[in-house]
Amino acid sequence: MIQRYMDAFEHRDAGRLQEVWPTLGDRYSKYKKTFASASSIRMKLQTVQIDIVADGVTAVATTVITQDYTPKVQRTQSIQNRTVFQLSKSNGTWRIDDVQ
Repeated sequence: MIQRYMDAFEHRDAGRLQEVWPTLGDRYSKYKKTFASASSIRMKLQTVQIDIVADGVTAVATTVITQDYTPKVQRTQSIQNRTVFQLSKSNGTWRIDDVQ
């Protein structure tokens, strides 16, 4: 699921992002604008720790992701962030519920 999240960024596709993160809500338009203003976005997963709750249908994934964001008219900006994903499983499929 995290790889699909990163792929949505790299393809600059807000619709694809919403597929893996259905509770994206109002943030959809923000990401759509961000993706439109970029000529390139590259994501690299540095570390990941996944803790699945005893119920087996919720999990927390703590990651460090490096993002190289290249705006259409500027130089590439590299950002490394600790990102926490709240995940849930429904009908055998994991999805992102929140990203912090």
